[in-house]
Amino acid sequence: MVRRSNLFIVGEPKCGTTAIYKYLKAHPEIFIPDIKEPRYFAKDLYAEGLKYHKEFGGLTYFKKFFCIDTKKKYIKLYEKSTSPVNVDCSTWHLFSKSAAKEIHEFNPNAKIVCFFREPVSFLYSYYCMKYPVHESIGDFIEALDAEDKRKIDWKLVNNCVPTPSALYYGEWIKYSVHLKRFLNYFSK
Repeated sequence: MVRRSNLFIVGEPKCGTTAIYKYLKAHPEIFIPDIKEPRYFAKDLYAEGLKYHKEFGGLTYFKKFFCIDTKKKYIKLYEKSTSPVNVDCSTWHLFSKSAAKEIHEFNPNAKIVCFFREPVSFLYSYYCMKYPVHESIGDFIEALDAEDKRKIDWKLVNNCVPTPSALYYGEWIKYSVHLKRFLNYFSK
């Protein structure tokens, strides 16, 4: 019997998803692959990142970040499972505009768990995670202000980010928009 992921933890980064991943991974009746965030269903973000990195460099990092890029690779993550609960803990699925639909097409009976955090503390924590490796602007407010310019000109984005939109801070906190995409496909 082929096991499929049937529980998706799609909460924002910096909202406790790693802790939940570790707790669930320790449970004997729950299977979680060793790759915490396969990100397979964030195909729109994959396409954005691939386009960006082909133009501006950094494909090595991009391929490492989006290492599960085929359905065959994704299904293989769960081939050793004997559990009735198979978890995918990819925070980028919530941010993705296409992941909710893709997950539903893959498993319409999947359960979805979303994690959120108060937006200001989330933004600052997310910025601190990104700076200085992915974020090149050393001032939090200036980095927030750079979003509109980055959306227009990808050259203003540090080429070691997986996708330019990783630094669109204001987009990350549109919680109701992200949640609505999942509610369009999955019941409360």
